[in-house]
Amino acid sequence: MFLEIEQIEKQLVSRELENFNVVEEDEIYKLSCEFDFADFHEAMEFVNHIAELAEEHNHHPDICIHYNKVMLELWTHSQNGVTEADLDFAEQINNI
Repeated sequence: MFLEIEQIEKQLVSRELENFNVVEEDEIYKLSCEFDFADFHEAMEFVNHIAELAEEHNHHPDICIHYNKVMLELWTHSQNGVTEADLDFAEQINNI
């Protein structure tokens, strides 16, 4: 079941996920974050690491790459919102 915005924001603080923000798109809450790298090669190394994690956890973020910038959105499509699985995956990303 998806979480309400107050629950999400509280979890972001308690899990120390300061890189992540809550965004709303089409009445669906999502976790969003952006990472900057020195160049395209470093950005792609990061994305490949995210891809490996995603496969391990069977939880796949939306990824957008602009040269040295990587933007991620996490949300559970089947629940139309942010779930504990998204927060857990955000923690994994934070540990990279």
